[in-house]
Amino acid sequence: MGLLGLLVYVARAPHLRSASLLAGICFGVAATFKQTTGLFACLALALYLLTEAAPSAPKPSARQLFWAQVVRGLTLLASLTLLLLYMAPRNDAWNLFALLVPSLVLVTRIAWLEWRG
Repeated sequence: MGLLGLLVYVARAPHLRSASLLAGICFGVAATFKQTTGLFACLALALYLLTEAAPSAPKPSARQLFWAQVVRGLTLLASLTLLLLYMAPRNDAWNLFALLVPSLVLVTRIAWLEWRG
């Protein structure tokens, strides 16, 4: 269901409200059966949305840009914190490092793009 939520969102992306609603329903159903499945699928969608270009809209004010950057930064921080809190108790240091490297690379790339942009 988590993958279905991601696919539904991508397929219905032009219709933002219905895409978000249907993806959220899929993540909720996935979380009903296994909490981490829904949670990590939602996290994957959040990271995906950070990499996507915003639809054309009027130029935002400086205040809106500031708060958008704050939310985007908190999303990156929350994703790393969530991964670390979930994986740390069950793994030794080397295994934790091996499991977190792909996520760290992705989050570092997104953070670099955020900082540059």
